[in-house]
Amino acid sequence: MEITFETLADNHVIERIEEGVYATFAHLQPGSLRVKMGDRVHRGQLLGLLGNSGNSDAPHLHFQICDANSVLGCEGLPYAISSFAVEGRWKPDGSRTMHESELPTEGEVVRFNPEH
Repeated sequence: MEITFETLADNHVIERIEEGVYATFAHLQPGSLRVKMGDRVHRGQLLGLLGNSGNSDAPHLHFQICDANSVLGCEGLPYAISSFAVEGRWKPDGSRTMHESELPTEGEVVRFNPEH
């Protein structure tokens, strides 16, 4: 697929959290979206499956919080994830380190529902 401004994130969901605050979940598997425009979503709901659509060469989730309903036409906003467990780096090794109110660092493999 040719990468253009429109296809950069390809399969993605943009959630309006409040006026001027949007969450983007991009590079989801083609055909895997479980929500459509106008749906109300809740914490923990499956939006789609992890993929590598758009400008991506490996499966991953591109997540951002920003100030507009656009993948590229917005400014990022600061945020922290309420809690997550670090499973390892690139290859989970079974050990977990809990983190609260922060962001994972590059290369960390994380679980967002550590109790599962």
